[in-house]
Amino acid sequence: RSRLLTRPGMETSTRGENTASRREGVEASARAAGLLNTRGPTQLLQFSAAVNSSDIRLLELPDKVLEAITTRGEKVVIKGEPNDDAVLCTDDMTFELRTAETSNALLVVPHLLCPNDPGFVQTPGESDGLMHQEVTACLSNYLELRRCQPRTEKLKNLLSECPYRGEEYESSGTTDDHQESKFTLMHKKYTFEDLLDCVQASERELEEALEKLQACLINGNPIPILFS
Repeated sequence: RSRLLTRPGMETSTRGENTASRREGVEASARAAGLLNTRGPTQLLQFSAAVNSSDIRLLELPDKVLEAITTRGEKVVIKGEPNDDAVLCTDDMTFELRTAETSNALLVVPHLLCPNDPGFVQTPGESDGLMHQEVTACLSNYLELRRCQPRTEKLKNLLSECPYRGEEYESSGTTDDHQESKFTLMHKKYTFEDLLDCVQASERELEEALEKLQACLINGNPIPILFS
């Protein structure tokens, strides 16, 4: 998962402590908490003088979404108009975005070394035997994803703006019926990409919704057929 948490062997400290006693103090605190680091560097977290938490949002990814990004190379897109609740879409799934609160402080440490990082065990400390890492943000909430149904309610309204009325009405001003030609020109025809941008659904879910509406691809535009 993508939530960033502190790890064993990391303690915060204020600047200006005596260099000789700092490491001993960190190790004593870690030993008392049962967190003494036995492998890898001891990392000392210090808050930046310009901590900025307002411009950062943390997002917790379910395993399915993480796999889609890292294994299959899929793109994820966050969709929603200003008055909509935002959703996140993969190629074939839609998730609603919700804010979750936590009683634990979530620290953003850009250069933090983790046990799975290359060279973690061999990385040396600084002159006092510690690695000083800077905390650039501290948050008490994060975004989480919940699988939801695609929100395709607006799809029917968008397509109804210019239904297919027959080949004779699809020309741009060459038909004898000027009223019908004017109707066609005044109403927008949406491409599949247009609909994908404004409908809160994944690509596969949008294709399924268009099939249910019996929309056909005519001159590159998904258009519902009117039967009379």
